[in-house]
Amino acid sequence: MTALLRQSATHLLTVLGLCFCLFPLSGVADDAIAGEVPGFEVLFSETEVVDEVVRLDAGFDLTLSPELIEAINKGVPITINIEMEVWRKRAYWLDDEVARVVQAYTITYNDLTRGYMLDNLNSGAHFQLPSLEAVLWVVSALSDFPFIDSTLLDARASYYYRIRLGVDVESLPVPLRVMAFISSRWHLTSDWYKWPLPH
Repeated sequence: MTALLRQSATHLLTVLGLCFCLFPLSGVADDAIAGEVPGFEVLFSETEVVDEVVRLDAGFDLTLSPELIEAINKGVPITINIEMEVWRKRAYWLDDEVARVVQAYTITYNDLTRGYMLDNLNSGAHFQLPSLEAVLWVVSALSDFPFIDSTLLDARASYYYRIRLGVDVESLPVPLRVMAFISSRWHLTSDWYKWPLPH
C-alpha cells in the first residue's frame, strides 16, 4: 500500500513538473492581458419568442489568464462552454430544471498561418481569425440563439433562465487538467446569472 502511494505521488509530481516546465507561472504573456484581472462575466441577456421559439441574446466579458493564453499559443485547444438552463418555479418544492443547453467553442492556434481558429461545436461553423482578441469578440456575444420551444412551457407556470460560461476543464490534456483543478487561473468560470423567462 505504501509503495502504491509513493508511486502515485511520484507520478503526480512528474505531471506537475511537466506542467510547470511547459507553462511557467510567472512572466507568461503579461503584455497580452495588459494588467487585466482574468475572469468571465455575463453582462446582459434578453429573450424574445419568435414563431414559437424562445430566442436569446446575451453578452459576455472574457479576460483570459496568461496561462491560458500561453497554452493556446503553444497549440493546446481550449474549449469555452456557455451553459444555459430553464427552470420552473415551484411554490412548495425545489424548482424544476426544464431544459439545459450548452453552446461550446474551441479555440486553437495555427502556427503555419499565425492565426487563430474558432470552432462552433454546436453548428460546426469554423472561423479563421487574425488575433485572439477577435476570437474573444466573437465568443462574447450570442445573437438570436434558439433557446427552447415555447410550446414546451406551461402558460400557467412561472419560469426563469440562468446563464454562465467557463473553460471546459474536462477537455484539457490530462497534465493541464491537473493544473486547472489546483489553480483558479486555469479554471475560469463566471457566476450564474438569472432572469425571468417570459413565454
